Amino acid sequence: MNTKTKKRKYVRYVSYGSNLSRDRFLCYIKGGQPKGSEKIEVGCLDKSLPIKEETYIINHPLYFAKESIRWQDQGVAFIGLTKDEKYKTYSRKYLITLEQFLDVVKQENNGATFSIKLEEVMQSGSKTFRESWYGTILYLGGDDEGIPIFTFTSGWDLDVPFNKPSKE
Repeated sequence: MNTKTKKRKYVRYVSYGSNLSRDRFLCYIKGGQPKGSEKIEVGCLDKSLPIKEETYIINHPLYFAKESIRWQDQGVAFIGLTKDEKYKTYSRKYLITLEQFLDVVKQENNGATFSIKLEEVMQSGSKTFRESWYGTILYLGGDDEGIPIFTFTSGWDLDVPFNKPSKE
């Protein structure tokens, strides 16, 4: 990373479910309407593209629960809160700024304002900042450059009835 890059705080955001689609995820960065969605995303204040991206395996279970009009009244993707090496959830890992990550979380929570200290999330492994579908930030560890890796999911973990995902 160059000098300008080092002054900014970065995180690695791990996306799963429908955000495995790069085009869909970039609507949260640049703004726009993801294919198959009726919602137009506002995007991040900083609309710069991720610096780096790669595949990543999350050792937490992927499950589908609840139902959403956005997904033809079918299940929505979530990650379980407990790490277990037997689970292999495929995902995309993006190197983005801390501010972009918080903007993405805000958009996934319907624009709700929140305050969270990621240091606390790193100490405890997860932290619920809002009772909502994606109101829990999950710390997945650090990478070889010392950059923390985060995703977000629900705080209810596997305590809900599962629901099959839509074909979309």
